[in-house]
Amino acid sequence: MPVSSRFFVTWLGGCSQGVSLGYSKDFFYFAASAFFLLFFASAAGATESVISSGAANALHSSQEEYNLIMGAGGLGWGTTESDFEEIVSADGTFKNLRVELTSAPGAGKSFVFTVRKNNTDTALSCSVSDLANECSDLSGSVAVSAGDVVALKCSPTGTPAGGQASWSLIFDGDADGETLMMSTSGTGTGSTDGAVHTFQGNFLHVETRVQDAEQVFPTAGTLENFYTQLDSAPGAGNGYTFTVYKNGAATSLECTISDAAVACQDTMHSVAFVAGDTGHIQVTKIS
Repeated sequence: MPVSSRFFVTWLGGCSQGVSLGYSKDFFYFAASAFFLLFFASAAGATESVISSGAANALHSSQEEYNLIMGAGGLGWGTTESDFEEIVSADGTFKNLRVELTSAPGAGKSFVFTVRKNNTDTALSCSVSDLANECSDLSGSVAVSAGDVVALKCSPTGTPAGGQASWSLIFDGDADGETLMMSTSGTGTGSTDGAVHTFQGNFLHVETRVQDAEQVFPTAGTLENFYTQLDSAPGAGNGYTFTVYKNGAATSLECTISDAAVACQDTMHSVAFVAGDTGHIQVTKIS
């Protein structure tokens, strides 16, 4: 059966440097492009990376919904939290949550946005109420460890007007130079032999062309702590190997999910990149 997959790695770059790689694909003109940005933290010795995302569909006016912390893109909100959980691959702290809506909820109405950790609400939360269209929480924070799962929850009150939402927050890694790279896939990517994926962002459809997934690294650094999770197990005698590729060649950074398992990790290997190198994730089906 088609399954979706999630990928998480840690980027270890220069001190006070966070790298953000992105992917853009125009489905009308079938033109793909890779892009990248560098974020420099202002605090000496710190590694603060900005995570920004948004969803294409409107918020629901009467039911709680969930979305990805990082890389939502064209992925809409949904009521099943497990579909939107992302695994944290490095110790650190999420803080400075900001949310902006395309329209205000309306008088006496609101949307509350809350960062979730291991299926539990955290103190990092803000409410967009009445005629406002944005909110922020600059005092709350949530400490996370490698292996924790996170998601963003939206809770409506008073049947508010359902606009579209975009959000951002900061990840402050405990170790100098470490930032998160989290991504997810649509149904089928995790069960398709030869499927490819980016390190950040999400695919709504199965992609098998390497050029659709390659991302360019703008600075030297190292990928490590590779976590992968499926939404259902491969089944007895079946499995999938997820491999990090560098400049079109397989590396030692990989892990395999087989039989009744739904997750794997490789915290033993790492891959060094220099500015201009490309990378992607590739799926190999085993049976």
